[in-house]
Amino acid sequence: MAFSPNGQILAGVDVADGTLRLWDVTADRQIETLVASKSNGPAAVEFSPDGRMLAAGYSGGWGRSEGWVRLWDIATGREIGTGMRNASWPTAVAFSPDGRTLEVADERGTVQLWDVATEHRVGNPMQADSGPASTLAFSRDGRLLASVGNPGSLTIWDVASGKQASPLHGDTGNLNSVTFSPDGQMLATADDDGAVRLWDVVTRQEVGNPLDSGTGSVNTVAFSPDGRTLATGNYDGTIQCRCLSAANYRFVTRQPWHDAGYASVDRVS
Repeated sequence: MAFSPNGQILAGVDVADGTLRLWDVTADRQIETLVASKSNGPAAVEFSPDGRMLAAGYSGGWGRSEGWVRLWDIATGREIGTGMRNASWPTAVAFSPDGRTLEVADERGTVQLWDVATEHRVGNPMQADSGPASTLAFSRDGRLLASVGNPGSLTIWDVASGKQASPLHGDTGNLNSVTFSPDGQMLATADDDGAVRLWDVVTRQEVGNPLDSGTGSVNTVAFSPDGRTLATGNYDGTIQCRCLSAANYRFVTRQPWHDAGYASVDRVS
């Protein structure tokens, strides 16, 4: 699933028929069904930063190793272009902050940058040692890309060179999610044991002590636009918001917000 940047549209996959459906969150109604040509249901979806497009990664069908990434116009519900053909099934997609490029991770552990306008590859693919990535996150300036692979390991990439950058120094745990702070100075990680950690992007050192969510596994983590609040979507169905100290980025308070089954959060408005 993925929320639009303004939080008004939710994109999700109907597991019964593999279609991609858009919902108006405020009105609580479906507004569009997106059916891609010659593809199975999407395994990864992401809105562009301006909310005008949706990228979806599809498998090529049973018995076929190839995959496709297709772009959708949210206003018209139509496909844009002819699609980006990938040699393997996409497992995660992420737009760059300016929306001009798209990173695509696949089941071979490859991460490839694509030009959104031309639907052409940009540079050589990056190969992760940790296998297929389940999560991709760009830094605010677009220079770094963080990916969570299998089993729960983190890789940080220098986008310009396509090479792996310095790793984090410390125990990251078995990760489920990663995200950069809006100012690009911090990286937040969430793991399978319920620990949420903050890391200094420059030094790669952990900042403060890890926070135990008290809920078991933490599925997803997201910063608010001002960087003062960190939200986590937890396996027990709760979404917790944490106030961060602006002075040292340490956790200050925790506020349970929601309880409705397996929870996921993409961003905090």
